[in-house]
Amino acid sequence: MKLINRETIFLCSFFIVLYLISSCEQVKPLKNTTDCDNMNLKSNVCLVIQENFDVQDGKETNSNTIILKFNHLKNLLKKIKWKEITSYSYDDSGRLIVEKHSKDIITLSGETDFINLSDYKKYYYKGDNVFPFKIEEYYGNENNLNATTFIERDKYNYKTKTIKVEYKREPISNEAINDTTIISFKNNGNNIYTEIEIKQGKRILLEKYQINKHGQITSKHIKDLNVIVDTIPTYILEDIKTWQQKKSYNYVKYDDNLLTTYERNESGDIVHTLETDSTENKQHETYAQYIYDERGNWIKRKIFNSLHELIAIATRRIEYYPQNENGEIDFSFEYETTPLEKAFEREQKFKQKKELYLNDNFVLQQFYEKMKEYPDYKVIGNPKITYNEGCTYNINFNATHYLGGYPNGYPSKENITVQIVLDLETETYTFTAIKGQLY
Repeated sequence: MKLINRETIFLCSFFIVLYLISSCEQVKPLKNTTDCDNMNLKSNVCLVIQENFDVQDGKETNSNTIILKFNHLKNLLKKIKWKEITSYSYDDSGRLIVEKHSKDIITLSGETDFINLSDYKKYYYKGDNVFPFKIEEYYGNENNLNATTFIERDKYNYKTKTIKVEYKREPISNEAINDTTIISFKNNGNNIYTEIEIKQGKRILLEKYQINKHGQITSKHIKDLNVIVDTIPTYILEDIKTWQQKKSYNYVKYDDNLLTTYERNESGDIVHTLETDSTENKQHETYAQYIYDERGNWIKRKIFNSLHELIAIATRRIEYYPQNENGEIDFSFEYETTPLEKAFEREQKFKQKKELYLNDNFVLQQFYEKMKEYPDYKVIGNPKITYNEGCTYNINFNATHYLGGYPNGYPSKENITVQIVLDLETETYTFTAIKGQLY
């Protein structure tokens, strides 16, 4: 029997090792993209304060602010948008385990008031997997489980299907009316899904994506595969305090066919968007221009319509995790209030004071209150604000001055101008006569 020589053994060993390496590459866990990656944010971003403005006739209107705070793993810790706050919690390995969301909504009562609504999600994992296999959604607290999502993955750890069951009850009969949504995924082998099919009742929605070599979406096509007209129940909130509900019916026609294409610049930001709705034979086109900081993140964006008219502006203030004296990234601000957060909080308080105090109604109210200290003067008619700049207001008025004291003194008509200067820091004001006299 012929013995196997050393060269043969070496070659066999080499191919076995090569096969094992190749197999490991096929089944290794997918790399989880960070929130910063998904938002195209570069470097060690700690905080982003983005202010958005609509532009109409050259004037900024309808502003809103979004605040994003990131941890040292470049994932979201908190997102604030007006009266909505979403916070995120992670385990020691950096996996998302809880996502809490709360918002204040205006009551339907006669007085303007807010009530807080909250919900949260819990994520569950198997072993050391970086991806969850189950998500539970709660309304308010642990006793209000309103949805469960189970996630199926293939042997390469790619998500293939999610099955979401929403637990509902008909408000009058208390009959269970659970809704099930099935979402199927097709990936391109790089943890990026190029095709998503959503089944919800009779509706089947297909989303197709084109992805560039950098993993960024260049087009998105949404199409209803089942065009239907159906009668479905909806529940209208009658009284937000007692949560009484009534059932009504409406007709919904599903017939979506929307193709959106994106053109990006060398930084990966969208500079051109074209939406085509073949169902309604409509197109919507926008262009974007950016100004960047020294780290490659945009700090100002202008949006133009198809006529190249400015329709929106967004500005960003970005705070990065600093480096210490050894050149290492200092992540101490992860769970502390950062300097930018403190500055923005001061700005918001000052802005609230300006909205509260810097208006004609408030100034005139203070004028009438102050004139109570001069009982010998009786204001005639309506005073007029003749000058208004910053925190300074001049008010001109006619008054009857009772020389010798009201009501028996000699009446004399006088024209007087007073100046009110507001101090927003101390929430006080000064009151001085600059024309005529007040005794």
